[in-house]
Parts: sequence; structure tokens; C-alpha cells
Amino acid sequence: MKTLLVALNAKYIHSNPAVYSLQKSAAAYEERLQLSVGEVNVREFTINQSLETIYYTILAENPDTVAFSVYIWNVEMIKSLCRDLKQAKPGLSIWLGGPEVSYGIEGKGFAEGSCDYVIEGEGERAFFALLVKQAGYAYPDSVPIEWGVTEFHQHIQAKPIENLDELPYLYEDLSPFQNRILYYEASRGCPFHCAYCLSAAEKGVRELPLPRVLRELDELQQRGVKQIKLVDRTFNCHPSRAKAILEWILALPESCCTNFHFEVEADLLPETLVDLMVQMPKGRIQLEIGIQSTNPDTLRACGRTDRLERVFHNVKRLLERGNINIHVDLIAGLPEEGYVRFAESFNEVYHLGAHQFQLGFLKLLTGAPMNQL
Repeated sequence: MKTLLVALNAKYIHSNPAVYSLQKSAAAYEERLQLSVGEVNVREFTINQSLETIYYTILAENPDTVAFSVYIWNVEMIKSLCRDLKQAKPGLSIWLGGPEVSYGIEGKGFAEGSCDYVIEGEGERAFFALLVKQAGYAYPDSVPIEWGVTEFHQHIQAKPIENLDELPYLYEDLSPFQNRILYYEASRGCPFHCAYCLSAAEKGVRELPLPRVLRELDELQQRGVKQIKLVDRTFNCHPSRAKAILEWILALPESCCTNFHFEVEADLLPETLVDLMVQMPKGRIQLEIGIQSTNPDTLRACGRTDRLERVFHNVKRLLERGNINIHVDLIAGLPEEGYVRFAESFNEVYHLGAHQFQLGFLKLLTGAPMNQL
């Protein structure tokens, strides 16, 4: 049996760590449980490639199963690919997973019968359970997996991994990531509950052990990786852990050519972390700071704190030395903020003078609490 994990990224410089985690986790579980679930390969494309190119490339692989990683930017292309691949190869099994389908595909416009399974939520265990079933084992009766896997109406899910040390290291082979951003997952989940974000549906934060994080980051920077982007929803949610990582980065030799990217909550940055950041060599770190609005009513309606004075103070301080690239975000279309008030938010954030200012538009993601407001 041959399974093909397919990612359609927004740009060539992006990579998709999810499909590599599924592939490498499957190999680790296969070895641990002494099972053979067949060949599992990864193919990455971009949404800028033609559907025809992607379609024929997938067919040329002659897979028994195609598993798509579905996001808001690629769902329309994947719907077309599912329909066309099923027509060309009716016996092909198609699986869907990822944020855009984690809460179901009802109302998403997928053609009837165009997919066989939807993996809801965290994927590594549920994906492997499907591989076991596809390989013909009498799962779950004869397979020693105690992961709380449940299957209902072609939807499958498993309990989240509690100890993230179970996850494999993704980057022994760096060849697929040459000249691309390398994404590193040091934690899962978010302690906050912003109404527009899918992370609000999760509970708590699970962390990869700190010694492992530092060991793997060190290995990557020694191999000359140009940029490592931590995908943690809030890097500084545990300040002591963030401090340890920043101290390690600050102690790296001047010859280090790696840039480390973090997403931070600016109002929760204690002075100790700001002090470390402003000491960094120029270009060593960059920060993404989601401000989203400067309207206190809007922030409260979205479940965010409104300590804007602290946010502005920290952003200005981080910009003072000019050693850190700062990226700030706003979202247009949030509750309690009409056109005129949004213009005020825009002006206030623009005048902070950050290096990059990203204006996003509210997207009602399936499963996010915003749908209930």
C-alpha cells in the first residue's frame, strides 16, 4: 500500500511541518508496534501551481491513498483535486485533515463521495490508526493502541498527545527545506481564548521538553539554517521558559547566521524578557506581535486583554535599538469596531513605526468561538 501526504502551501518559501510529522510519526509507531503499514511519502506544492500540474503529479505517483492537509488558502483547490482524482481513479482513498476540516466538512462544498475519511483535530495518532486499518489489521481488536481513537461516519479522531516528547524530530534530512522557512514546534495549544482563533477551542498548553528544544535548535543553527520560525501560538506564555530560550540564543557565537522568529503577546512581556531581547545582535531574532485592535470594547468582545498602554510601551522599547525586526498585526472586521473606529486603530498602530504592518481581514473559521458571537 502506498500513501501520499500532500501539502499545498501558500508560497514556495513555506513548508508544511504537519505532513512531515504525520509521515515520521507513522514510521516511529510502525517500528514501535512492529506493524507494516506500507509506504508513506510526502509531496509539497504551492497554490500558485496549476491544478493540472498537481493533479498529474499525484496520479504519476500511483498512490492507493492521498491525504490532503487542508487550510483556508488551499481548500478550493483541494475540493477540485478530490473530485478529479476520484473520477480518474475511483478506487483511490482520499483523506482530509488540517484546520479547515477539523470541525467537519459539512457546508464546505466537497462533492458527495469525493473523500473517504476526515481526520479531526490532532493528526498523528488518528492518521496512523487509519494506516493500520488500511493495511488490513483487525484494528482495534488486535492492535495494541490505547489512544482513544474514535471513528464515526467516516470521521476519525484520537486523544491529543499529552507528552510531546512522543513526537519525532523532523529535520534529520534538510534537503526538502533548502531556501525555505523552517518551522519548529516547541509547544501546542494556547492559554488564551481569542474568539477569532481556532486555538481558542483547545484547552491548555503542552510543551516539548526544554532540553530537547535547545538541543534541536542548536543542531539546526549549527547546520546553517537561515531562519527558524517557532509556530508556538504565544512564545512568552511561560516567561521562565521563554527566558531560558532567549538566554541560549543570546549566548550563541557571533558567527551564528540563524534568525529566530517568535510570536509574542506584547502586554505579557516582563522587563526581564525585553532586556534580553534588546541585547540581541542585529537580526538574531524577529517578533510577530498581534495587536488586532486598539479599541478596548473590541478587544474585550474578542476575549483579549486591553492593556494597550503596556503593549505600546513594549513595542516602542523593542524598536529603540533597531536590532529586532518587528511585525505587527491588525484585523479588520472585528466586533464593536466600525470603519471610523478601525481607522483609529490603523493610525495608532501605523505610528508605532514597526518594520512590517500586516492588515488582515476577519475570517470566520469553523470551530472558532467568533461564530457564536
